[in-house]
Amino acid sequence: MRAFGPSGMARCVDEPPEEFVTLFDFKTGKRIICTNKNNVQESEWIDKLTQTVDDEAHKQAPFLLDVRSPIPFLSERVAFDWDSFVAPNNVDRFCMLLVAYSTFIHCKLKQPDISTLVIFCDNGRSRSPNVLVAFFMLFRGLTYPSAIDWMRESFRAQRPCIAAASPEFPNFSKFWNLMQR
Repeated sequence: MRAFGPSGMARCVDEPPEEFVTLFDFKTGKRIICTNKNNVQESEWIDKLTQTVDDEAHKQAPFLLDVRSPIPFLSERVAFDWDSFVAPNNVDRFCMLLVAYSTFIHCKLKQPDISTLVIFCDNGRSRSPNVLVAFFMLFRGLTYPSAIDWMRESFRAQRPCIAAASPEFPNFSKFWNLMQR
């Protein structure tokens, strides 16, 4: 179940498909789901998202946001392809990406035809959670400490397998220097 890289950090965890994080955007009432790429690649998993909802408005197909892919409205085709502590000379570039992805989420959640946004990266434990923290700070007014506390509690409760395998989950410390900007 657990594989370790050279640093001793868990790098791959077999996570059951039913373990993903569901957050509710208090401003729009829409669902934000954070998961790993394996779930998103399974059409059955996507279908289950719409079948398990009682509210008819949330039965639409979700909007999928892969933070490893470039955002359409940026003139420079850049993505959050870096999954490690950001070097000081790259902080501005990655801060711009956090703002861009947060803005993109904000715009998508305002669209009436989108009721659920699924955000993901490889494992859904570093980049995606950090993008969500930035979104809740920039567009919902949460402070960094309150966003981190809320997200950590939500992620660890809803994804217990990966939380047990990775003491740093979600990996907010990887991008701490970005969030301090």
